[in-house]
Amino acid sequence: MNTEYSSKLPEELFVSAVGQAKHLEATISVRREYDSPWDSVYSQTLPEDLNCKGTVGSELQMLHFISSFPDTIVRKKNLALFSPSVIRSAIDYKVDGSNTSNATSFLNLAIELGLAAYKDEAGLSELIADFQNFSHIEGLSVLPVFQKPDYVTWEAMDPKLSEATASSLVSRFEGIDVLFIPLAHGGIAAGIDVFLRYCDITKSNTSVFYPVRFSRYKMKDEVPRITPNEKIWLQEQASAREVVIFDEDQSTGITLRSAQRYFDSEIFPGRTIQTAFNIGVGLK
Repeated sequence: MNTEYSSKLPEELFVSAVGQAKHLEATISVRREYDSPWDSVYSQTLPEDLNCKGTVGSELQMLHFISSFPDTIVRKKNLALFSPSVIRSAIDYKVDGSNTSNATSFLNLAIELGLAAYKDEAGLSELIADFQNFSHIEGLSVLPVFQKPDYVTWEAMDPKLSEATASSLVSRFEGIDVLFIPLAHGGIAAGIDVFLRYCDITKSNTSVFYPVRFSRYKMKDEVPRITPNEKIWLQEQASAREVVIFDEDQSTGITLRSAQRYFDSEIFPGRTIQTAFNIGVGLK
């Protein structure tokens, strides 16, 4: 394990959205199937639209109602904004010490819902209804869902940034399957979009999306919050995939450096851990 780190990540560990437009040309001819909701609705949103305060039950009820709408801007906007909030709640439930089987199932279902909502899959209403039944039976409907408006998180959802990040990952990995780990909470929504764009361009059906909470300022996390069982599972998933840690905002680079250091030493020793972000500039 390295004990000293420079003030900036090495260039080979950076995958920057900014300045990566040259990679778009290489992917523009690929037949695209993923229709990102942000392509349609981002220009009609504001940071205040991220505001959310309720429960898992109320959020799922709202999402189920919205999923019955026709393919409209209102439908796309609400699915894109609020399906990630359920993932946030599931992660917090796990981190808060509920290391039980229902915490794992809860998080996996929330991730499945988030990906399905962004892809607007057929059967989405039925998936949400099943999730509602599960959360009610397991007593999880009352768990809080809370999100404050955040300008940086909203700015990172810009579809142009997500497209550039996904395209740069395609160039870096040449279509190899990835284990994509967005840092929660801020990286979830933009991370879903980047991940699905990457999978769409590469036609990868076996890449894995798994958010991990590492919120140094808002939640005072000192390290990424990973359970022993998750550690084993992540190591298994990484055996045939490139590992990418994503944060929506590179900013000073401290969070990504800390996360990279932790994953490198504690979870994936001996592996090269790549990083990606939507806002920020790496070394040229």
